[in-house]
Amino acid sequence: MKRALNSKLPDDIHVNDVKFVDDNFHARYNAIKKEYVYIINMGEYNPIERNSVFQYNKNLDVEKMKDAIKSFAGEHDFTSFVCAEDLKENNNRIIFEASIKEDGNKLYITFIGTGFLKYQVRNMIGTLIEVGINKREPSSIEFILKSKDRRKAGKTAKPEGLYLKNIWFEDKDL
Repeated sequence: MKRALNSKLPDDIHVNDVKFVDDNFHARYNAIKKEYVYIINMGEYNPIERNSVFQYNKNLDVEKMKDAIKSFAGEHDFTSFVCAEDLKENNNRIIFEASIKEDGNKLYITFIGTGFLKYQVRNMIGTLIEVGINKREPSSIEFILKSKDRRKAGKTAKPEGLYLKNIWFEDKDL
């Protein structure tokens, strides 16, 4: 099954594993945890990676960004980081991990949480970039979260560089 699926999928999508599940299983609603990674290139423009890595191509204050990202961890109302047309009755989500790792000129920004709202990760990244260019202070994240106002957060980051890396399901689902 895995080989058959991968033979029909485009090159940028790959099935890692297949399992039998209950007929009531739903890939979206039975997920208990998701991991997103966003990659930023601060080095020289790389045309080969132009569609897969955000080509920022300037230095960012990574230490300030690392300080700011800590404020996303925990349970929060993420209304300030959701696109207006996707506002839900409940915009609370739990982020278990929010981290930034450097590898040469690249930043790998990781969020692991119970789930994410439309454009939430890209809006958080856009705000972190504003911290990285000293347009905002790291402490502003807490103010933005409490404001529940999308206009207070940064611009939406480009989609290039965003990856859904992992999804966890309850063992009983699989």
